[in-house]
Amino acid sequence: RPHVRACDRLHAWATPYSTSTRALQSSIYPHKVIEMGEKAMISGLALTSRSTYGAGLLRWVQFCDEFKIPEHLRMPASDQLVIGFIGFWMGRVSGGTIKTWLSGIRGWHDFHEAAWPFDSRRIRFARQGAYTAGSHHRRARRNPISIQHMLALYSGLDHSIPYHCAIWAVA
Repeated sequence: RPHVRACDRLHAWATPYSTSTRALQSSIYPHKVIEMGEKAMISGLALTSRSTYGAGLLRWVQFCDEFKIPEHLRMPASDQLVIGFIGFWMGRVSGGTIKTWLSGIRGWHDFHEAAWPFDSRRIRFARQGAYTAGSHHRRARRNPISIQHMLALYSGLDHSIPYHCAIWAVA
């Protein structure tokens, strides 16, 4: 895998499947058409989303490397491989983190025109298990904002500054 920033992994990391799909497209369409389409797809995601998706993709590759999953089985991924990934991380991180990582892996599949087992009930069961097992990773509930908090904010603002007035208005 090329060493790239997390936000660039979605389009920079390839598999035999994505390489063959790209070769087929290149035999049909001019390179510029493919390039413009990829740019449009990548532009559809915010930089922070691309970075988050890239983090999930890194975890996927690490999982596949650890279990010596051949490159050609990583994309398109089977539901068995996806639920194995969920099981590997289950209890280590929150269910929400796993969900975000899965979104990144799915985005990677979508970008490279690979099928994703999105309607798998087994994946839904595994995700629910991950939420349950990862519940201890959730942040503790915080106390609600009180009138004392609001008064402290109010007294800390300079009401002659429009920006401070805007802060008070949205508080």
